[in-house]
Amino acid sequence: MHLNQRIETVRPVASALFVAASLCCSASADWSELNEQAKRAHQEGRAEEAERKWQAALAVAEREGDEARQVMTLNNLGEFHRAAGHLDAALPYYLRALEISERRMAPDDLQLALAYDQMATHLRLAGDLGRAMELYEKALAVRERALGADAPEVADTQNNMGLLAFMMGDLDRAEALYRRSIAGIENRRLAQHPNMALALTNLAQVRQARGDLGQAEELFRRALDIWLANSGPRSVRAAHSMNNLAEVLRLQGRTDEAEAQYTQALAAVEAALGPEAAEAATVLNNRALLYRVARRYDEAQADYRRAIAILETRVGAPNPELAGMLFNLARLHEERGDFAEASSWYRRSLEMYDSLPGPAHPDLAVVLERFAAAARSAGDDELALELDTRLRTLRAG
Repeated sequence: MHLNQRIETVRPVASALFVAASLCCSASADWSELNEQAKRAHQEGRAEEAERKWQAALAVAEREGDEARQVMTLNNLGEFHRAAGHLDAALPYYLRALEISERRMAPDDLQLALAYDQMATHLRLAGDLGRAMELYEKALAVRERALGADAPEVADTQNNMGLLAFMMGDLDRAEALYRRSIAGIENRRLAQHPNMALALTNLAQVRQARGDLGQAEELFRRALDIWLANSGPRSVRAAHSMNNLAEVLRLQGRTDEAEAQYTQALAAVEAALGPEAAEAATVLNNRALLYRVARRYDEAQADYRRAIAILETRVGAPNPELAGMLFNLARLHEERGDFAEASSWYRRSLEMYDSLPGPAHPDLAVVLERFAAAARSAGDDELALELDTRLRTLRAG
């Protein structure tokens, strides 16, 4: 198991958070006042009051039959819950807003396409990939009818659909969508546009997943050149791109080149976000694997420990990325023959995986297997047997 977090490649979507009352002029002042009071209460940290005010504003909009303001208020309630980390509570509001928009907007209205795109992204984040794809397809159909097949907005939608197909394991469809997206951007002479870099990165990830490391490297390099031209060498985007390139170089066994890219990526993150940024932990973790494979254990340990310290401070627990880093450090100690130390880190990793909400994490079996081996090597046969028993139960279930 090796933690490798890449940049989120979906094009950012517009947010409807806390729409100003001036956007609609037909309803009474009651709705406007309630909306403004809700916004002010939220900005001042009075969350319960903010929700009550938006619910009251929604009731006014429904009583007056003003569907435009119903949509705005429902989206505001959705954004309120999403911003608080409760996407499950936000989704019903977003869906009600979309149903109204579908009813009141023309089929070729680009605002409807935006609504489909936003809803698809919410569903993707909630893990409902099938429904998300359906809505991206609707957004694509509207944009193609309204703007033509080569419009940049069409390319953006194809890029988002490609990422979703990749997440669903459909590499053929993902690659086809990414190639269409890239062709559309090139047709509009936007070869140096950031969206081209996103599409190139996504296609590179597909090629890497297929084992075509040479083409993946070429695509990652093209994407990096665009980020350097647009954002400079000390930007977050450039750092992510350097990390991606370093990964594919590492997989090709080109250790020196990969190390140089990781080090540049780390410097870029530190310059853009500071040395304690969560992105720095990701690069450190990835560089540590390079060092570990090369048996440069002291350097690997230093990077792992720094990455763990950053995530413990910036993200906290329970967190699957932090659990993965704890596992990686345990694996290093096991390789060095320090089985007691390895067992202590495996224990921390296991405890964190166990504390994650929801069903058992996919990496839990690997943690149990390696922890049992380390415990056995450390002479703790009783613990090893306990872990083996749990592993069999997990696999049987």
